[in-house]
Amino acid sequence: KAPLQFDTIKLKPELTYSVSISFYDESNASDIKNLTSEIEEEKNDHFICLNTTLNGANFTYKDLDNNSLPIGLQSEFKTTTSGNGELSVSLKHQPGTKNGTCDVGETDVEVVFLTEVF
Repeated sequence: KAPLQFDTIKLKPELTYSVSISFYDESNASDIKNLTSEIEEEKNDHFICLNTTLNGANFTYKDLDNNSLPIGLQSEFKTTTSGNGELSVSLKHQPGTKNGTCDVGETDVEVVFLTEVF
């Protein structure tokens, strides 16, 4: 199986980007399933951890579960200065343990994107 490859995310400094994340199960090419609605339905048990190594860049979560904890399907990403780094997206399954951090639960999916701000 070939390793997954992704385009580099290219952004401008000093801007705010709206981010919307969707998840798909493509393990069966003839039956691709959108898993986003399942994550939304089970929002009290899921958290999408967003992290970056870009200096001065940060995320603000825009969607909350029934306990006012972030979900991560909708967020804003603010850039400040130019630079290169990584953006990681991790879907955490946290039934009964969700506390708004990435420290608990099982990682269902994790993807890292190279990111440039120029």
